[in-house]
Amino acid sequence: MGEAILDNAMDGFNNCLFAYGQTGSGKTHSVLGADDQPENRGLLPRILLELFRRIETMRGRKDAKVQFQCQVSYLEIYNEQIRDLLVPLTDKPAKLTVRNHPKLGTYVGGLTTNAVTTYEEVQSILDFGAKSRSVAATQMNSASSRSHCIFNFVLLKRESADGVDSEQRASVNLVDLAGSERQKKTGASGSLLKEGAMINQSLSNLALVINKLAASAREDGKSDFVPFRNSKLTHILQESLSGNSKTVMIAALSPALSNLDETLSTLKFAQTCKNVATKAVRNQETSASIAEELTAEIARLKEQLAAQNDSRLQQQLHDTEQLLAQMEKDYQAQIAEAREMEALRKQALCDMGLSLAEISGALGMDRNVPQLVNLSDDASLTGCLVYFLPEGEPTTIGMDKECTL
Repeated sequence: MGEAILDNAMDGFNNCLFAYGQTGSGKTHSVLGADDQPENRGLLPRILLELFRRIETMRGRKDAKVQFQCQVSYLEIYNEQIRDLLVPLTDKPAKLTVRNHPKLGTYVGGLTTNAVTTYEEVQSILDFGAKSRSVAATQMNSASSRSHCIFNFVLLKRESADGVDSEQRASVNLVDLAGSERQKKTGASGSLLKEGAMINQSLSNLALVINKLAASAREDGKSDFVPFRNSKLTHILQESLSGNSKTVMIAALSPALSNLDETLSTLKFAQTCKNVATKAVRNQETSASIAEELTAEIARLKEQLAAQNDSRLQQQLHDTEQLLAQMEKDYQAQIAEAREMEALRKQALCDMGLSLAEISGALGMDRNVPQLVNLSDDASLTGCLVYFLPEGEPTTIGMDKECTL
């Protein structure tokens, strides 16, 4: 499955993989894995590891006339709010909005994109994302970390053959959906009940969208309006579910008899997904032509703003200008910017008292040093946060900025 996704991406086709099922059925384990041990890696790290192995192999050829550029982004959807997992936590995170572009498809305006050149850089990003999710869940006093996570990588391939230059661009979404749970089983109340309702509403809308698309496929395109914009999840995945994408679904099932109803529900959802048809095409639009379209779009938005001062138009203009600036940026400048962001992420973890392998090694700390480790209902987040308690030094715990932890 992972090799097929990677083959498609290297041929210029968009891809999407999402895992669906109840909490604890193995979605996160399938997509992200348990840790970075080779046997425990999920599909996401395996795909990226193989990607950079292939790139290195192609670069090593004497007649190599192929250039690759890779950019990644990582976001979380919690209670219908989008959070950028590549930036340190702040009291007032930037408001991220979902946009549609005729050539680039659906994208999130203002979302951080990081240029990456090695698998180790990707692993560092995944590690920071997991820590960021754990810290956020702790700050919200949430006993659950039920959220959707979407990891995206864009692969740009430039090739020169027989004096002709060509360019292919592929976008790949790897999605770890929140678990579908029945309210009666969870026994949730208060904020957890609200959280569960928002997640279930999001998943219900996903099911509704899939049903509408399946009905449209059966009736040769004749169907009711598909409510992609009813939730952030389906809006972001609009292109993956109905447009230019080769999309794969993993149905995660529980073997327990007590979960029979949820298992049947997941199987029915998978059966419906099989009836949905997407229309994947090879993306051979050059960056220059896309930049020209974005420039024209910016000019059009400025004209509209001159006639009517609208906050939504202003935000759309800002997002489009950011997108154009990112596309026109030299790749080496993008790499330098990515390394600056990595330094900021490491500093943020240090400021929170969290350990990194490099930090603990530099400080000469080992497993004999007392430490606090987080626990979570979500097995993928357990152990993400490690707070060392240096011997002979005072340690203060609290929300105050002066506190050590």
